Amino acid sequence: MGRIAFNPLVMQWSVGSNRIHPRRQWVVCDTTLRFNAKIQFQYMKYYFAYGMTIASEFDLPELVESSDSVVSPDLVIQVSDIQLPKLSRTRIYRKNCRALWGGTPEVAYLSWPGIVDFKIKNGKTLQVKSHTDDPKTLNLFILSEALGFVLWQRGLFLFHASSVEINGKAVIFMGTPGAGKSTTMAAFVRAGHRVLGDDLTAVGFNAEEKPFVVPGFPQVKIWENTVNGLGFDKKNLTAQYEGATKYAYQPAGKYDFEPVPLAHYFVLTRARNRQALERFSPTEAPFEFIKHFPLPSTLLKNDQLTRHFRQSLNIAQHASGWRVRRPADFEALQHQFVPKIVNDLL
Repeated sequence: MGRIAFNPLVMQWSVGSNRIHPRRQWVVCDTTLRFNAKIQFQYMKYYFAYGMTIASEFDLPELVESSDSVVSPDLVIQVSDIQLPKLSRTRIYRKNCRALWGGTPEVAYLSWPGIVDFKIKNGKTLQVKSHTDDPKTLNLFILSEALGFVLWQRGLFLFHASSVEINGKAVIFMGTPGAGKSTTMAAFVRAGHRVLGDDLTAVGFNAEEKPFVVPGFPQVKIWENTVNGLGFDKKNLTAQYEGATKYAYQPAGKYDFEPVPLAHYFVLTRARNRQALERFSPTEAPFEFIKHFPLPSTLLKNDQLTRHFRQSLNIAQHASGWRVRRPADFEALQHQFVPKIVNDLL
């Protein structure tokens, strides 16, 4: 697979604020996922995602396989007996388990107790100590915040958001948990538009400082009610993990890794006291974007916060922002909302 010419590393470090679950309290992670047998890995598999060649000791069927092995991959994912340092609580939850983190921005540790521990170093190595024998559960954690930390260390600007390509332009959907980011994106994918990022969107800048969304991998995670509401065929879906009512859909066909110019970003809301669609002031962007940073908030300090502010303004200057009220029913989402965005704005 050929390497793309776009270089996401022209960016500075980016910062922001992780998503918040104000009503969730400290929870004990699901220890039923633990296992006793030590997994043995005999080989590396090679993948391509987010502009990186990835060598992994784990099977990652969610990613696009690279046709050739690489002598010096951009990222190595490997098994390791990680010794965790002192960790602090975050506001990040996955599978109702609260993440802990420690270390430094350059050498970071993430842990979901009883499920998996990670050590992420300089955007080049992702070490994994698994406490589960369910590969789907493990992959869910590898390809979420852990991979996001790698991208952040490599200089990409991150959103806890979903994104699609529409008519050659990238569109980002962000919002608070439950706002409908994945459901909205799924409606666009159902209409034939390409997924760029599901739950995690990475943005880089070219030499002219124009923002581009860097494609991740072709997968959409959707809840069962969305599967039924949007008319997905369950024969084409796989359960996220054992007992899950959330499914993964992987569109057929060749996946294009060319970065896509960012044209619009939408902040989803269900508030009835707002207009259905209203422009977002560019000066609001830094304060809104900081809410949608997917990693621990204690990473946000001093110069990094200043850079985030400047880069947010840069994005807002090149892409138009909208606050939009998402339809509550699937019929309106699919047959009114999607065509309006495509025809009126793009």
